[in-house]
Amino acid sequence: MGGLNIPANPNLIVGIETADDAGVYRLRDDLALVQTVDFFTPIVDDPFDYGRIAALNSINDVWAMGGTPITALAVTCFPKKGVEFSILGEIMRGGLHVLTEQGVALAGGHSVDNPQIMFGYAVTGTIDPRRVITNISGARELAAQGLLTSGDKTNRLYVGEDVTIGDSVTKDISTLLFDPQTAGGLLISIAAELAGALLERLRETYADAAIIGRVRERGTHLLSVE
Repeated sequence: MGGLNIPANPNLIVGIETADDAGVYRLRDDLALVQTVDFFTPIVDDPFDYGRIAALNSINDVWAMGGTPITALAVTCFPKKGVEFSILGEIMRGGLHVLTEQGVALAGGHSVDNPQIMFGYAVTGTIDPRRVITNISGARELAAQGLLTSGDKTNRLYVGEDVTIGDSVTKDISTLLFDPQTAGGLLISIAAELAGALLERLRETYADAAIIGRVRERGTHLLSVE
């Protein structure tokens, strides 16, 4: 959408400019809508669990903005032939389980005949427009002050032995790499000889696009930060 000439709207207080998890539209001084849509291909074998993960992933975008999710619309791609419809039923049952657990009303949805299965939700939430949380400015400064989450410690325990961090990496940057609040944007893997051309095209729309790593022969550690 970066190439679109989107008209300014004074009530759209969070749009695409900051690459946040959801958009926020002010209805009145004390009430705004939080809106997001997210769906993806299966990442686990169990269809019920896939539906659960998809639902949590979708409503999490509203939580990330500080909002309360209230309604959801199911979005699915599923083939008419070759896959049992009972599988789709289990996917949707898993998603509904999470929505119901979190007090989110399922208001409907839309399906498309497609050979590749995909599933997720368009979610609407509410928020006080004076209390919107947007993306992780000042994160480095806060990390330097030692304002860390418990996830920082548990992530280090879980993956620490598979990671080596070079001396040139500062302590605050190292901290942010382990912090679960600082999940990044889109990660693309491409052949090295094509990376320069892709980066040039990406920067036409995404000025902060960068090459952040390289794949090489595995050594003693799975990930090396230098």
